[in-house]
Order: sequence, then structure tokens, then C-alpha cells
Amino acid sequence: TCALPISFDHMLGIVMTQTHIIAGGTYVGGLAALALLSRVRYALGDHAGLFWARIWQRFSVFALTAVGAVITSGSWLAWKHVGGLTELATTTYGRFLLVKLLLVLTLISAGAYNQFLLTPHIARAHAAGDIGKGFGLTLRHFPAVVTIEAALGLCVLLIVPFLSGSARKQAGGGAAPAVDGTILALGLLLVATLAATFYAAHHVSLRLIDHAEVSGRSAFIPETTAP
Repeated sequence: TCALPISFDHMLGIVMTQTHIIAGGTYVGGLAALALLSRVRYALGDHAGLFWARIWQRFSVFALTAVGAVITSGSWLAWKHVGGLTELATTTYGRFLLVKLLLVLTLISAGAYNQFLLTPHIARAHAAGDIGKGFGLTLRHFPAVVTIEAALGLCVLLIVPFLSGSARKQAGGGAAPAVDGTILALGLLLVATLAATFYAAHHVSLRLIDHAEVSGRSAFIPETTAP
């Protein structure tokens, strides 16, 4: 007997599920690696601040890509398995999913703190010649935030096994409708919106760092030229 061809809807489900798992696991793994790397920060001496600023800038590009993939695939999976907002509060699947969403939101917020606030502060301190302040910020805050992010990511992974079944089925509803042109168009719009948003966020972060370095150098010049 010949095997029946896999439908587009089924194939899309496989792709989105694997994308969600790979992107989420890789992002959490990267955070865990940074958390472990932070344990050797004392051996870097006065260069620890610059080291962490550079490594976070490079990791942030990867992180934005992974988060974009997680949001895109997660949105599709949520539409597929959750019929509406009511199911988030009335089904076991929905409650676990809601907790997962809150953890992911906290995780992204911690990353934004590193990207938009902490890294520019470190860059400004180094540009101003205040190596001690930059070193202190690096030792106290950067590793702590990254470790918290890794812990949150681990909590997200621990919740995944509880997301079995479907909120639609638990609520007594039917399966999700097959993917059509409208759903595909909305999905492409989401991808385009996320790409534009994350691209803008990355460049805003670079601008903040550049501005912080210029501000730091300006604050440092009067002290070096004073009679």
C-alpha cells in the first residue's frame, strides 16, 4: 500500500513545532552558557566590562533571531491548540500556557534591560575612563541578570511537558480549522512585523551605546585637560 501524502497543514505543524523547540532550546542554552562563562569573569581583570559588552552585543543578534522564531511558532501553536482567551483560564493546558507566556515575557524583559540600559551604562563608564565603575557594573549586574534569564528559561522548559493535548479538546471544542490563505497572510504579516521591530531594536541599542560612549568621552575630557 502507498502511504498517503502529508497535508500542508500537517507539514506546517511539524515545521512550527520543531522550530519552537529548536529556537527555544538554543536560546536557553546560550543563556546558560553565558551564565557559566560569567563564573570566570574575575580572571578578566579590568577588561571584564568591555568583554561582556561585546559578547552581549553579538549574542543579542542571535537572541533576537531565536526570540522571533519562538514568537512566530508559538503564536501558530497557540492558535492551533487554544480556541480563545477563555480556554487560557478554564483549562489545564491554558493555565500552564499562561504561566509559560508570563515567564517568556519576563525573560524578554530581562534581555531588554541588558540591551538598552546596562550595556550603555558600561560603555559610558569605560569611555569616561571609569574602569572601576564599568568593572563593578559587569561583576554585579550582568552575570546576575544572565543567570536569572537562564533560570527562567529552564522553568519554561520544565513547563513544556505539561503542555500535552489541547485546550480546545479540554474545553470540549473541536480541532483547529485547517490553515487557509488568511492564516498564512497573518503569519507572514507577523513575521514581517517582528523582523522590522527587532531590526529597529538592534539599531536603537547600537545608537544608545554609541551615544553613551560619546557622552562618556565628553565627561572625561575636562578632567584630562584641566590645568
